[in-house]
Amino acid sequence: MKLNSQFLLQVPNPLPLQKKVPIRLEEKLRESREAIVGLDNILETIACSNAEVEPYYECLSCGTQGEANGMYNHLVGRNHRERFIEKKFPGDPR
Repeated sequence: MKLNSQFLLQVPNPLPLQKKVPIRLEEKLRESREAIVGLDNILETIACSNAEVEPYYECLSCGTQGEANGMYNHLVGRNHRERFIEKKFPGDPR
């Protein structure tokens, strides 16, 4: 089959897509004015194969998992803070 050149239209190549820059929990914490507790119990997993993949976080004391925004909300939330206090000061009635 032969194409008729009357019907061919040149289309420019699309611009390259901008690379996605993942948000890290560390950045969110630096911007925050909140007091954060229990950071030593946070595990960060970064994909080595693709720099555009969001890091994944797990709170080892609470079992909560997710990306930076969700983990930040968890860290400033009541449940995480209460669990931290219970582990840090077991049996303290205050």
